Amino acid sequence: MEAYLDLPRDKVASNPQSKKDLPAAIASLDVALGIEPESSTAWWARGKAQQLLGDHEGAYEAFHRSYRIDEGKSPDSGVQLLLECLETGRGGEAVHVAEVISRAEPDNAGMLANLALAYLINGQLAEASRTVNNAEAIDPEDEAIVSAKRRVDAVRSGQLPRPNRIADIVP
Repeated sequence: MEAYLDLPRDKVASNPQSKKDLPAAIASLDVALGIEPESSTAWWARGKAQQLLGDHEGAYEAFHRSYRIDEGKSPDSGVQLLLECLETGRGGEAVHVAEVISRAEPDNAGMLANLALAYLINGQLAEASRTVNNAEAIDPEDEAIVSAKRRVDAVRSGQLPRPNRIADIVP
């Protein structure tokens, strides 16, 4: 599975070997989880394999388990859970997870932008605007932050509808 972690998702999806390797990795992780069901690392890896296969509900469940086991102490576990919350339209949970991470990393402009998108998906438009402005103040050149700000501003002005999940923002 490790060979796929650094590849863009579209490259993984178009690779026929990944359709064999990733389910095999999941099966192996299921064996490991049968032995040690409280392994945050194994749940995280299972979630990553499911994410790469495009199974966002399964990835959400696995990342959620990983996050609960390590009590939010692993930033990557939280980031992956946040991404799957945004992917599956769980705005309230996305806000909670992003707020926890942002409190731990207040100068992380990328996380602030993700928090702004979580607020946007959750219908908290004023918070989304405030947060994306804070992210832009930290890193005004970051294209993802500039794009997030444009989207938040367009939704607040009524030019675009409020998104329900990240796919409504980033096709």
